[in-house]
Amino acid sequence: NGQGVDNNGDERQRRLWRTMIPPLFIIVTCAKILLILPTYRSTDFDVHRNWLALTRQLPLKDWYFDDVNGTTVHTLDYPPNFAYFEWMLSHNP
Repeated sequence: NGQGVDNNGDERQRRLWRTMIPPLFIIVTCAKILLILPTYRSTDFDVHRNWLALTRQLPLKDWYFDDVNGTTVHTLDYPPNFAYFEWMLSHNP
């Protein structure tokens, strides 16, 4: 009978490992993927959003300079043809 108890314990331990290994494998894999992903983020999306807002909200004369000194960072820094393209995108319903 003592031997049957050991078999029961072994079976329980095997069942425990069978139920623990797949979730553990998934967690470890996800952690590895998250650690490998680059943290660099381009700001092109933010710049494009800024240009869309400028061309939609400001008159044409203020697209490149909207303060007295013309030194603001919130103006367009691309050529006028691109600004017109942004204007067209910002007025597309």
